[in-house]
Amino acid sequence: MLILAVLHISLLALIPSKGEETEPSTQSGHLKAFGKGNPSQHVEILEERITAKKFFTDYVNGKKAVLLKGTVSHSPAVTDWSDKYFLNLKLLKEEDEDILVENKKKESRLSPPSYMRFQSFVEIYNHTDQYMVNTVPSFLR
Repeated sequence: MLILAVLHISLLALIPSKGEETEPSTQSGHLKAFGKGNPSQHVEILEERITAKKFFTDYVNGKKAVLLKGTVSHSPAVTDWSDKYFLNLKLLKEEDEDILVENKKKESRLSPPSYMRFQSFVEIYNHTDQYMVNTVPSFLR
């Protein structure tokens, strides 16, 4: 999720501000290699853990670029999450929720998505073409 937030911050820099010229041929990067149109900026590197509140306050809301190196290495999502962990999770029996699943790994509009319980998905995804397109289920956040 943090990687997506960093990507979001980077993409915000591409959106013109109100009143800014939007004609492509007048933009500094027109017909140049990707990333060559805007002046480069300093990217802070964080190697220690950061709270979600501080991340959003300092970087997302501040529209400040940051590279996170190893900051989530002690997160349960990295240290604990495995198929075995999900299948043995007691909480899952009570709070398992439906997730959206695509039925083919190669995108096809002929095969509509379906819903299934998260635990059922964990039991089958390694042996089928199905993949989850949901965010992390709420009981794991």
